[in-house]
Amino acid sequence: MEASTQHDDSHLVVVFGDEKFISKQGDYRLNRLFWECYGSKWGVLTRFLNPYDFNECRHHSNWFMSRVCAMAVLVEGLNQSHVPATLKRLDLDLKGIRWVIHLDVDTIPTALSLPLSAFTNAWAKHDLVFYERFHNGEIMAGNYGVRVTQTAAHFLRGWESQAQQSSFSNG
Repeated sequence: MEASTQHDDSHLVVVFGDEKFISKQGDYRLNRLFWECYGSKWGVLTRFLNPYDFNECRHHSNWFMSRVCAMAVLVEGLNQSHVPATLKRLDLDLKGIRWVIHLDVDTIPTALSLPLSAFTNAWAKHDLVFYERFHNGEIMAGNYGVRVTQTAAHFLRGWESQAQQSSFSNG
């Protein structure tokens, strides 16, 4: 795919999974390819990460909460003037990221003609954005947007602290 002349380096798409799912040969390799193509088209950074690669999150036995922990570490690190060692080690020494989009590995982009900024501009007054399932009113927690702010990091840490009370699927 030809790279776009437009570049949006203020957004980071993060897909968490283990090697079986997120590798270029993994079960979701086509999903990975879709996000790589979308990122190339719009100049959006995409990273495929294992939350257990974040040393701070290895204590979680619950996969879902390990991802919440990794997002908290990521948002806290991106909100600092110096990049923490964990982010450097994971090649996340990123400056200027304003939004991190957390996605389940089984998610693919469907609005290929729209840049992420079309969504994040609409979210301008919010630090976190979740969505509601249309058929049952459930607030979904697998895909969400996080503005890189202290408020968002604090929310993620509070959510992570609820690990013992949360369900496996959606925290």
